[in-house]
Amino acid sequence: MRWCEKHNTGIRGLKIIILRTGILTTALMLIAVNPLQAAPCSSADIVNGYQGVLKRIKAKDYTRALPALKSLADAGHGPAQRHLAVMLRDGKGIAKSVSGAALWSELAFRSGDKTAKSMTRDLRGRLDNVSRGILDQRLKAWRAARLACSGAKLSTLPVRNGDTGKELIQEVSVGRLIDDRQAEIARRRFPEIIKAALGQDPSARIYLDVVDNYQLYTGGRYHRYTGWKKNRSGKNIMRVPTNAFNDKSLKFFARMVTLTAKRWLYGHTPDAEFDDPLLRVVAGKNYYGSVYPDIRNGRYYQVMRQAFEMAKQLPRSVRKYIDIIDEVHYNPISKHFNRAGAADAAAYYNKILSFDGKRMMFVRRNVRYGSPLFFMQTFVHEGTHAVQDKRAQRYHREIPRMKKRLGKLQQRGRGNSPAAQRVKKDIDRKFDYVMRWYKGVEKGGRRIADMSFECEATENEIRAIKAAGGSPRVMKASGYLKLCPEAQKMLVQWQNSQAKNRRR
Repeated sequence: MRWCEKHNTGIRGLKIIILRTGILTTALMLIAVNPLQAAPCSSADIVNGYQGVLKRIKAKDYTRALPALKSLADAGHGPAQRHLAVMLRDGKGIAKSVSGAALWSELAFRSGDKTAKSMTRDLRGRLDNVSRGILDQRLKAWRAARLACSGAKLSTLPVRNGDTGKELIQEVSVGRLIDDRQAEIARRRFPEIIKAALGQDPSARIYLDVVDNYQLYTGGRYHRYTGWKKNRSGKNIMRVPTNAFNDKSLKFFARMVTLTAKRWLYGHTPDAEFDDPLLRVVAGKNYYGSVYPDIRNGRYYQVMRQAFEMAKQLPRSVRKYIDIIDEVHYNPISKHFNRAGAADAAAYYNKILSFDGKRMMFVRRNVRYGSPLFFMQTFVHEGTHAVQDKRAQRYHREIPRMKKRLGKLQQRGRGNSPAAQRVKKDIDRKFDYVMRWYKGVEKGGRRIADMSFECEATENEIRAIKAAGGSPRVMKASGYLKLCPEAQKMLVQWQNSQAKNRRR
């Protein structure tokens, strides 16, 4: 259990909540639960509870919908706050109140509910100046309650003054390659992130409550990505980079953690869309800006759009290396980082964090220092690695099935048959690819990256630049050309072809 509130007495039955909305008084009835019996709500409780509310609203059973709806709204659930605003605006199952509707609509909008945006503008416009002033005071004073569950019933408990939200850190686990010092710093500073998140966003608690486990991972020195781990355990595991805990202040990264949690809950909530402040969607790809205030996201969105528009000129054989990318995250160096050295790459594909449906690119270079052509070229190179990664993952899944098939052939006395030989050859080929991709090749007693993967990506870069009407000179900055004979040959042939055309 994440938290437990002890009281000398518990109250059962009905509790009347009186909301004073200007000259109107609205009575809302909700079922109170004995705090001694209440437990934290899981993400499934929240989603299922909201689905139940929607069913009752659709059936116009507003009286039964209201208790759970009010509990979710009091806890900061944006979509529930929007529906409560609609009920107050239209007088559905509750006395009409424009000021009450305006309060809950604006809380929903501030919580991230996209649909509440236009409704909030309309309801504010209906209020006089005095009522708007009262509304602003109520919005400033509002704080989310704790959502609690007792069986299938939702209820709320008040949050005590000075509460830091430590109970929201249910578990912090350590991923691979993290040393004890990194883990100790992260665990010691994690409460700062939760405290800052609750201080920044009054509705943050219900969203952070869906996180079952924070898993630490190590990335590049300036890596700041947070996201969800793909797993079959049923737990919601948020991956958090250890490097973020070296920030001069954790308040910016705290906002990133809250946004990540909101994306999850809104994404799993029917009849809801999150108004993500960092997300732009162009041609089915998600572009995420940086949460750090000194980084200009506007220019990033513009350059990314131009780079991917340019990619439409590419032949299908090359464009597939762009098409495989699902998300692009902007992650240049911020003045709020504790700097030590330069960023490790202009942009790159992360094979540790990526999986089918979530192939991720990270842009490290400040977009002021790179043209759309440069980023298009880089995305083709790194997108080649995404295709290679997908192939390696597929081979890794296929090898056990192929070994099982070979075993059956051997059991039937066909171990030396042509069919068995083909299976053996296929296993060896795919196993070799997987080993080279994940482990590299052995050289001088140690394993190093297999350059054949980088050479394939470099060759695709040349094809992309040529198809986009660029110049061979663009490839001068490549550090792989001297290691890739076939890429050198392609470039020389292109240069010779251009020289020949000029002489005509």
